[in-house]
Amino acid sequence: MHPEVFARWHSSSNTLVLLAVPDECALHELCERAVARRLLVTRFHEPDLGWSLTAGAFEPEAHRLLSHLPLLNGRREVNKDDNKHRA
Repeated sequence: MHPEVFARWHSSSNTLVLLAVPDECALHELCERAVARRLLVTRFHEPDLGWSLTAGAFEPEAHRLLSHLPLLNGRREVNKDDNKHRA
């Protein structure tokens, strides 16, 4: 999806940052907030988990929306209160 954004990202950065959210509901809300801001996001659903939403890939311009999230397996634990309507 979004081949023009992928090509720009691949040539300028080619870096992925893995962030954590508390649960599927928080991930869904984050994706919806990105869409509401007209940011590109690609959602990933896991068929082995009943098609649950398990990940989202956000365009680089979404950095402000995502900046409050901890790194996946980072030092700070994910807390459900961390994701309450920020940005």
